[in-house]
Amino acid sequence: MKKMKSFMLVTATMILLAVMLCMNVSAADLAATGQCGENVYWQYNAEAKELVVSGTGPMYDYELIVEDDTDGYGGYDYSTSPFCYAIAHKIIIEEGVTNVGEYAFYSSNVRDVTIADSVKTIKKGAFSDNGWLKTIDFGNGVEVIGKFDFQDASVQSVAFPESLITVELGAFAGCSEIKEIHIPKNVSSISFPSEKLENITVDEANEHYSDIDGVLFNKEKTQLITYPAGRTAESYVVPDGVADIGKSAFSECYKLKNVVLPEGLLSIGDMAFYICKLDEVVFPESLETIGDNAFGATYITEVAIPSNVKHIASTAFNDCDELVGFTVDEANEYYCNDSFGVLYNKDQTVLMNYPCNHDQYLRVKYGYDIPEEEKKARVNNALEMAHLTEHRKKFPIQLS
Repeated sequence: MKKMKSFMLVTATMILLAVMLCMNVSAADLAATGQCGENVYWQYNAEAKELVVSGTGPMYDYELIVEDDTDGYGGYDYSTSPFCYAIAHKIIIEEGVTNVGEYAFYSSNVRDVTIADSVKTIKKGAFSDNGWLKTIDFGNGVEVIGKFDFQDASVQSVAFPESLITVELGAFAGCSEIKEIHIPKNVSSISFPSEKLENITVDEANEHYSDIDGVLFNKEKTQLITYPAGRTAESYVVPDGVADIGKSAFSECYKLKNVVLPEGLLSIGDMAFYICKLDEVVFPESLETIGDNAFGATYITEVAIPSNVKHIASTAFNDCDELVGFTVDEANEYYCNDSFGVLYNKDQTVLMNYPCNHDQYLRVKYGYDIPEEEKKARVNNALEMAHLTEHRKKFPIQLS
């Protein structure tokens, strides 16, 4: 009889554990309270699925673990935080806590976050990988929003506190539903990608940024920083006085087909127009620099290089599948083109860009098909030197 009772007890325990696993009951459900900082504690209400963090000072930092795919079922990531994979639909950071630790609430299934005024810093990845997160109530004390903090959240709007100074790279990466942001007066550094972003406004008292018709500029309006990627207009005129198109300024603006660049423009930054639908660009005579992948993966067909251009990055026109050729002003001291529109340095010792659509263009326009040996003689090691993409590295040769 005792053996039978023991057997039944073991069986019941196993069934209970199996049911709990099927219900995705997390460690946070099994414990009501715990410590998450030297003087910071958490309390979890399983019925309300609410997690409250209270105390004084900073939270602990946690580590993001990336597991490789070793068994063919795909790798996975997780945080060493006790809240990873918890069911904490609402998280409240109470007054007294001064920062939110790294990866503290990574993948915690949170929907709603409230942060007290005492919190100054939200450290890297604190709320990342929470695709259900829709509401963030920042306390009016937050100064730094760290890298990847709210990556892939479902928030549709964000209200930054007046205390904010820095929004680090990727803090809102993947937050594709945000259409408008307002930059408060104290912000000195911000990175804010969003494929549906349509409008950016800046507090007039901000000493670092300004806006013109919803486009972000530096305070002096000499650098265009961000053109909202969610806009549907097919053309845009860059205002007079702009000397620099910043890094990724128009990147992934899928509707944009034409941009008018002003005389006085000196530089076009890395990835400035990357993956735009630009099919034409006219460079002003003042232009001096074109950065890495500045026009990568665009639909440009022909490029005219003005006389004052001093630097063209080797990848500036990578993956432009419609590009047939370059024409360089004869007065340019740094670059030239051959009779077939291939871009070289001035003395033709380095091939800078062999246009993607060049061979097809020659066939159609001139009935000329480049023989294999001539290709080898023309395109050599310079392709490696120019860092062109793999499908254009078929004939690695050294120009002589």
